[in-house]
Amino acid sequence: GRWFESKKRVRGMFGGVGSGKTLAGLALIFEHCLRRKTQGMVLRRTAREVQKVVVADILEKWSEFVVSAEQDSLTLVNGSVIHLLHGWDDEKGVKHLDGYNISCCMLSQAEGMPKETHLKMQARLRNMAGDGETLEVLEGNPDGRGWVWELFCKGVGVEPKSDRY
Repeated sequence: GRWFESKKRVRGMFGGVGSGKTLAGLALIFEHCLRRKTQGMVLRRTAREVQKVVVADILEKWSEFVVSAEQDSLTLVNGSVIHLLHGWDDEKGVKHLDGYNISCCMLSQAEGMPKETHLKMQARLRNMAGDGETLEVLEGNPDGRGWVWELFCKGVGVEPKSDRY
């Protein structure tokens, strides 16, 4: 619905387990990459989660658009590449994400990653297709007043219903 129709550069979707947030976010990333030849990135906290959840969902739903599936990237039918990486390295932080230039990114289970991951992704976003469009998607579970809450809710009158959420 409104999440797909939005023209906002940063979009967030947070809700309960199994509510379709990851698939919705991946659909936005795919749509962005299929409309233009570009590079995108999808991050989850660990490399194991990327393979178990993200790659499995992509190949189940959109395999006809994938011409090559490597360990850490997918190449789409139009030549776009979606990098599939973990969002935090306990020894190196986000240093492993240096050197990527992308026009869209998704932080899957964003609340499980540090704010530094989000800031690194923002720094890597480029208008690669020359159309002025970049996209950042954050999805996850509600998690109190962390950095994700501050990004989307602080200052706009949205308060958690209790101290727990």
